[in-house]
Order: sequence, then C-alpha cells, then structure tokens
Amino acid sequence: MPTGLSRDQATWYAYLMLGMFGFVLNVQGNIVPLLRSELGLSYGTVALHASALAAGFMTTGLTGAPLIARVGRRRAMWLGGLGATLGTVLLCAARQPLLSIGACALIGAVGGLLPIVVASTLADRHGERRDIAYTEANAAAYLFSLLGPLGVGAALALGIDWRFAVMFGAALGMIVVLRFRRVQFPDAGPISALARGGLTIVYWSYWTTLALGVAIEYCVLLWAPEFLEQVAGLSRSTAAVGAGAFMVAMILGRFVGSRLLRWIAPQHLLRDALLLALAGFAVYWILGDAGRVGAEWAAACSIGGLFMTGLGVAPMYPLTLALGVRAAGPLATLASARTSLASGGAILVMPALLGTAADDVGLRRAMLIVPLLVVLALLSAATANRLARR
Repeated sequence: MPTGLSRDQATWYAYLMLGMFGFVLNVQGNIVPLLRSELGLSYGTVALHASALAAGFMTTGLTGAPLIARVGRRRAMWLGGLGATLGTVLLCAARQPLLSIGACALIGAVGGLLPIVVASTLADRHGERRDIAYTEANAAAYLFSLLGPLGVGAALALGIDWRFAVMFGAALGMIVVLRFRRVQFPDAGPISALARGGLTIVYWSYWTTLALGVAIEYCVLLWAPEFLEQVAGLSRSTAAVGAGAFMVAMILGRFVGSRLLRWIAPQHLLRDALLLALAGFAVYWILGDAGRVGAEWAAACSIGGLFMTGLGVAPMYPLTLALGVRAAGPLATLASARTSLASGGAILVMPALLGTAADDVGLRRAMLIVPLLVVLALLSAATANRLARR
C-alpha cells in the first residue's frame, strides 16, 4: 500500500477548488430558506432549486468530458470556478424564483466541471495514491462546506445582510484561481481518444456503489434534523445543532480514512466503512426513539448513532471514486464526468423518495430505506471487487 503523498501546487489547487465548490453547494441549504421567506416561495418551488442543481450535475456528467478534452483542464478549472461564482452571485441577487432556480442549474452545470477536473487531475498526478488524494480532497470540501452555515449564521447574528458572507466565500474561490492560474495540469486526451473503447463493467459496478453512497449521505444529511425532532424528541434548535454531528463525523472520517489507506486496501476499507454505517444507523434508528427508550437516552443515542453513521459514510464517495477511476484506466476524465450522473441522479431521486414514503408511513419507518441502500452498496461493492480481481 502507498506510504505517503507528495502534494505539489496542482494538488493544493485541486484541494482548494473542491473546497470552494463544497462551500458553494452547502451554503445553498442556508440561502434557499432565506429566499423563501424574502420572496414568499412555496415549498414546491423551494424543492425545484435542488432539482435544478441535480439536473445541472447530470448535464455535466454527459458533456463535461468532451468539453474538458477540448479546452484543457486548466481552462476548465477557470470555467468551473467562474460558473460556481457567477451562479452564487445570481442566487444572492435573485428577486424572482426563475432566476434563483436558474442560478442553481448554472452552479451544477458549469461549476460541476470542478469535481471532474479535480478527480481526473489527482488520478494522473498521484496514480495508485489517488485514493489518499481523493479522501483528503473531499475532507477539505466538507471542511469548507461548514464555513457557509457558520458565515451566514454569524452575519444574521450581527445584523449584517447574509449576502455579504456568501459573496465573501465565493470571492475567496476566485482569489484561489488567480493565485494558482499559472499551475500546469496534466491534460486529458483528445476527444477521439475518449471515444475509443468504453468504460468497463468493473467501473460501472463501482459507479453503482458511488450512486448508492451519495443517496445514503443525502438521505441522512437532509432528514437528520427532522428525525431528531420528530422521533428522538429534541427541540427544533437542539435538533439543528445535533444534526451537525453528521457533518463533523464526515470531516473526521475522511481525514482518518486518508491515513488508514496507508495500511488498509481501499476495497477492505470501503467494506468496513459500510458495515460501520450500518451499525451506526441501527443505534440511530432503534435507540433514538424517545417512545421506546425515553427522551434522555434517545437524545444521546440518536446523536451518537448519527455520528457513527457519518464516520462510516465519510470514506464511501472518495473510495468508490478512486476505485472506479482506477478501473477506467486512461479514461480518467470520462470516468470522473460520468460520476456526476451518479451524484446528480441520487440527489434528485432518493431524498424526495424518502420524503414521499414519510408522508405515507411516517418518517421513522421511511428511514428504513437507508439500511436497504447500505446493504445494496455492500453487494455492489463486493461484485465490483470480485470483477476487478478477475
């Protein structure tokens, strides 16, 4: 197994730009409710923002590889940074839902170039060490994503327009682009090279595992505050704070995962992470019910189980991405682009499906979709590993 990672200028550039994109993505969870209040939007209209973002990701998944092959990774990084920044500016300036929804689509469709460029660049830069680089990059993305809620919350507490905090974060991303503008990236092959050969069945098996991992992450992340309030019996404010245990665990899990990869093969770490997520969710779901174990136990167990679940979910995306790109061989850019289809589809479908199920059978029962997804991910990963060995 690899024993270390050499982080050159291109690597730090990739880490910081993925972090900037993580900030832009996650700050929307704070912006859109504020826009709903200011513009008088319905819940249905609010939901269209997430749908537009996911649709943008899926568009990039289909068109990103040939575009990057045509303009080069360095220009694609500039374009992605510009798209994410412009989309954020439009979202802050929106006075009509059509503009705010279009801004989300722009962030997904153009800003979505950033994770593709980052993934393919780190794969070419670090080879068999790509799994460590991916895990570190995604840990940085989650760390930066915390700045969005903290910045908006601080601005509101100080009586400052929340837009200043959002624009400051987006401006930092453009400063990073200017600082590293001369850094050279290994370029993707020409379009004709992308057309030769196809992605293997091993890749698509890891692609399926990645899609399931993203679905698990967003189902837990988006519905945790509601679960802690409605099932565990926490107050709304306490539930909002307690749900942060998942994000903290995601950051910690990715940093720890990048270190464990020095001694544990990524296939084995992926399996162990899925089993930890399953165990953590069992604590979260079974012992986090105030009606069963009492309010105090339910509060402690639900937050503790949520933290365990986050630790298990944390390395799933970077590990499956690394294994999939490895299986793709020279088609790293195409493989990275196609993962946007997996992410966008999972974000578009699964949280909404869980919400629909919650309307029919209640949130606690609907959350059983999560362990089902974990089991499917275990089966998909086992199949991919078996095919890779062959």
